[in-house]
Amino acid sequence: MFSIKENVLFNMVSKDNISESEIDAIFLVANPDKKILFKIYNLAHHSQKYHIVRSLLKIACIKERFLFLGETYSTFLKKNEFEKLPLPFFEVTDLDIISLLQLLFKKGNIQHVKKGVELAIIKYGVNFLNNLLILREFIDISTNFNKIIALDHKTALPKEICKHLNTPEDPLQNLLIPYPNNELFSDINEIKFLLKPFLITKKFKILKSFNESDHQHIKWCLSKYLKVFTFENLNKKLTNANRKINSLHSILNILANESRIIENQRLANLPLNQEIISLDGKPLLDFIISVPRNGEDLFNTGKVLDHYLGEYTQIVADRIVQIMNLIKNDQIHYTLSISWDDGYYDILEFKRNDNESLFKGPQGAPYIKALKEMCGVYLKKDDPSDYLEYIYNPPRE
Repeated sequence: MFSIKENVLFNMVSKDNISESEIDAIFLVANPDKKILFKIYNLAHHSQKYHIVRSLLKIACIKERFLFLGETYSTFLKKNEFEKLPLPFFEVTDLDIISLLQLLFKKGNIQHVKKGVELAIIKYGVNFLNNLLILREFIDISTNFNKIIALDHKTALPKEICKHLNTPEDPLQNLLIPYPNNELFSDINEIKFLLKPFLITKKFKILKSFNESDHQHIKWCLSKYLKVFTFENLNKKLTNANRKINSLHSILNILANESRIIENQRLANLPLNQEIISLDGKPLLDFIISVPRNGEDLFNTGKVLDHYLGEYTQIVADRIVQIMNLIKNDQIHYTLSISWDDGYYDILEFKRNDNESLFKGPQGAPYIKALKEMCGVYLKKDDPSDYLEYIYNPPRE
């Protein structure tokens, strides 16, 4: 996320027909700190605005990030091969390429890969080294080097993965760029396990599709899935679905479907214990009130009226909101959600088929008035603080 200052600076140097000398002058006058310069460099490189990249490479703190490349760095500049110069995922200023490879391969002897690495760097630039840094966490890059070098490294794996690699046993711990908000995702061990059934080429393809949103949702799905099944069961399911899996999102879809089934089964058996149960069976004008007893009742209501009421089983059980149906001739026609607010029951929503609301319409007004009168007669509340006000706004998929 860019700050206002960063946005202004980037927009200034991104103008059409701006010369390189003008860009140099803007950076000289603005004198941004390293953090801002790195962010602008990353954005300029990703956007293929290589005139900005060229200017930034004149600044010491940027230039020194590539010194480990030696003469190869100068060659990239002479040939204008800026696509090969993304910022390294590691931060080194005092190592040569040999010392860096010794850290990457976790072994003192790297002669069997040295020539291949040098050729790969010439072909792919820093992208290749960034990918090695990540791949080493998922496979033995020394044993599988020939397979790794055969992959397409024209683009680097998403650097967001690095946030999950900074572990105490990692010999490159002190070389990794520090990332803020690392506590959001504590580790990537679950991704390592999920990739275990796949060959290197598929592992690489899935890692290329990595994004934080899918990762977060996968962690949530796993928390549901592993309450019922084992890791071995999941490994078998992923192995059987090998052909259907080509991205992290496709793994998420499998887990989401399974976890949704598991969660729905749990919710279906969850008793609601609604306080409005005393209204069950009572007439409300030309309808009869029906109060759902458990999650399965809410799921069934959702199917009849084509909305997602079942997904709110937990908040009903927690008495954040209360749910009733209006039936006629044994058919559900409407769903009402009610909360305890400021000493009285408040009608939050009045829904019919496909989530259409009658809450503010003239058709719904007589029912709301009658229901509020019934609540005052049949329902007693000793402690209003037991209820939380809840704005009922179910999401649509």
